Amino acid sequence: MTTALTPILVGVDNSAASDEAVRFAVREGKLRGLPVELVHSTHYLYLPSRYGEAPLPASRELNEYSQRSLAEAERAAAQADPTVPVTVSVHDGDPIQYLLHRSTSAAAIVLGTHRMPTFWGALVRSIGQSVAAHAHCPVFLINHDQQAPRSDTPFVIVGVSPSAGGRQALRFGFEEARERGIGLTAVRCAAPIAWSSATAMGYGPYIYTDWDKTENAIMDESMAGIAEEYPDVKVNRAVLNQSPTMALISLAAGADLLVVGAHRRDEHWLSRLGPVASWLLHNAPCPLAVVGRSGAEATVAPGARAGAAAG
Repeated sequence: MTTALTPILVGVDNSAASDEAVRFAVREGKLRGLPVELVHSTHYLYLPSRYGEAPLPASRELNEYSQRSLAEAERAAAQADPTVPVTVSVHDGDPIQYLLHRSTSAAAIVLGTHRMPTFWGALVRSIGQSVAAHAHCPVFLINHDQQAPRSDTPFVIVGVSPSAGGRQALRFGFEEARERGIGLTAVRCAAPIAWSSATAMGYGPYIYTDWDKTENAIMDESMAGIAEEYPDVKVNRAVLNQSPTMALISLAAGADLLVVGAHRRDEHWLSRLGPVASWLLHNAPCPLAVVGRSGAEATVAPGARAGAAAG
């Protein structure tokens, strides 16, 4: 009897961002030895704007759109690596609810996203925002609009946090670096300190020494017991007195992957992702992985109908 492997799910539509997400998912499947499942939703609310601005399109138009989307996704998967097993499922309801339901048993979810440069754009409800915030598995977000060229010396960047989600993200970053055979840069950032103001208020240079000691201690605590499990991964550390968002965007340019954790409670009045991860979701210059198991129960979703396998 053959045991089915846990799939990597990738949400697909008829867009360049979707195709990039498919290619990334296939490469990830090759690294992990896992199959890829292309998930497509026919829910009209999530179709391109040309449909959202018009009356609900006829079923024939929906079917044609779905067929084009899946055909292009299968083509992108085959181009990335025809040896990775690929299947298709089509879902008729809300894709967010369906992906969250599937996240309890998926190895990972991969979604394409687009640049949204405003603060509001980083907070609005989107498929990527909602799934990354509440999924029970790692979620990869592939920003098609702003991908920097890869560095000649590939590496994984991880934002370090002592929270439970932060430690999950750090472990995941080490696993990804090991699978890729590349190094890892652990980054701990704090909001910039107004040193001139502190000096004017009578504080001496020891403030910086205390800050540096505190932040390095948090880095040590966060990495304790994890780094030792991956002795073959070369680790660089960076403790920076900079805005976490801007520092991570700058350091991640050319990286293979940027990893951050989601650590707030599901019922928190702000997104579980927090402002840093919310901004990076649409603005990261390399693939972004959001890690940190959701505390919410998996939502019950209607079934999907299976499609033909490809690859």
